[in-house]
Amino acid sequence: MAVACGGVTWLFALLWLRNVNLSGIIAGSAVVTAIIGLSMQDTLGNLVAGLAVQLDDSLDVGDWIKIDDIQGRVVEMGWRRIAVETRNWETVMVPNSVMARGKFTVQGRRSEKPVQWRRWVWFNVDHRWTPSEVIETVEAALRQAELPRVAPDPPPNCVAMEFAESFTRYAVRYWLTDLAADDPTDSDVRTHVVAALKRAGISLALPAHAVFLTEEENAERRLRKAREDQEQRVRALRKVALFNRLPDEELETLASQLVYAPFAQGDVMTRQGSEAHWLYIVSEGTAERYVETEGTPSTLVNAISAGEVFGEWSLVNDVVRETTVVARSSVLAYRLPKSAFLAALTRNQNLAHEIAMVMGEKRTALDAALQHLDEEARQRRGNENQTTVMQSLRRLFGV
Repeated sequence: MAVACGGVTWLFALLWLRNVNLSGIIAGSAVVTAIIGLSMQDTLGNLVAGLAVQLDDSLDVGDWIKIDDIQGRVVEMGWRRIAVETRNWETVMVPNSVMARGKFTVQGRRSEKPVQWRRWVWFNVDHRWTPSEVIETVEAALRQAELPRVAPDPPPNCVAMEFAESFTRYAVRYWLTDLAADDPTDSDVRTHVVAALKRAGISLALPAHAVFLTEEENAERRLRKAREDQEQRVRALRKVALFNRLPDEELETLASQLVYAPFAQGDVMTRQGSEAHWLYIVSEGTAERYVETEGTPSTLVNAISAGEVFGEWSLVNDVVRETTVVARSSVLAYRLPKSAFLAALTRNQNLAHEIAMVMGEKRTALDAALQHLDEEARQRRGNENQTTVMQSLRRLFGV
């Protein structure tokens, strides 16, 4: 533009030096300029708006923006328009004049803060459970879980938003660090919310309808469902080496005391240093056991598969949890209360030696993995662990 203006100025100066009458030329050029200006009004407006957008630094390539119903990432900024790639693999060309005249939102940006965007995940829970119960359950699960693309600071939080006729409406608010993966991360959060609520015995609200059933049909259905659930629990106990030698009557008793506890991938099932209240029985899925040492990364000890238990050592020896267990897939587990587990051992003292052997072997494998024991040291530690378990059982039985 500077070169063009200079050229025009030089041309007029040259004509004036040659005594050419410039008044007619100037009048005619003014008309031509007006015509050209009107015809190029939008183009010139986009050029000026593009210059303004470039100079005020309100937008950069890579920013996620929202303009009316368009959401996407800025991939190119030109003099006439900007290119926005949406999550649906579409590229939208937005004229700079639109950016200059209207408002647009830059998502995930705050002064002197990392790029993260707050998301809302909604769910409904029946009025039978108080908001404090629901909020504490959900927040505890989400803050302990390993959720990719979810910012740890600020931590996820749960709020009660509305009281409806048959349920309370809640929202989980979390901060998304990868703005391209909004829906997948929302799905992960919902999965953890549902698993946490089921572990706590809290069910999501169902649409309320008036349905009339006879008492006989309702009682029969409940009885059939309870019988199927009891059979599933007994099958889970039979797969565990710690319980498969118990008589059928004892298995039925233990099965009736199991608490259903599903976990989503990344959920912390137990935390190192916490008080032991439960014995965990893994029915489906895989978990991993870690040891956390201050100042160093967590150390992987071993994997826990279906048919295995963990937590019995802390219950028998009355010590805090020595490892952290994290679900590495969706895990279907059952929790056996400490009182029920110790009562079962008391009622079956004739199996104490076999139980001590199983617990001693598991503890020895854990010690060997943590301390890198050789075969001789492993054998010696195994004898020590079995002795420790037997002493704890004798103290438990009072003999």
